[in-house]
Amino acid sequence: MSAEAAVYALLSAAPAVTAQVGDRIYPGQLPEGQRLPALVIEHISSVRLGRLDAQALTHPTLTRVQVNLIASEYRVLKALRDAVTAALQFQRGALGGGAVIAILPDQAGPDLVDAGLGAFSQPVDFLVVHEA
Repeated sequence: MSAEAAVYALLSAAPAVTAQVGDRIYPGQLPEGQRLPALVIEHISSVRLGRLDAQALTHPTLTRVQVNLIASEYRVLKALRDAVTAALQFQRGALGGGAVIAILPDQAGPDLVDAGLGAFSQPVDFLVVHEA
């Protein structure tokens, strides 16, 4: 199970998110020519945590996942940020084919403007603690 799969599962099932982006939730990068708004999910880093006991079959892992929000209007960008945060923060359970212990909001990056794309964007990071 990947943390990105859990994030994707939650975002694609959240009505407040899909009402804005539909199915435009992509891994890694935004495909060329896609309509906006859209989301791009990226794996930033992972750290294996110590086993809780010698009998444990899995390791808890802490993964930083970044959700890049992209919209053609600033107000839409901010509404999307709120919807994504509400859909992900403090979730746990069987998600994306694995066991998620917790999803914690981390940091939101700066507001960015891409003049070539004619869009606003903002990265928002989440810490996903999961079994690996």
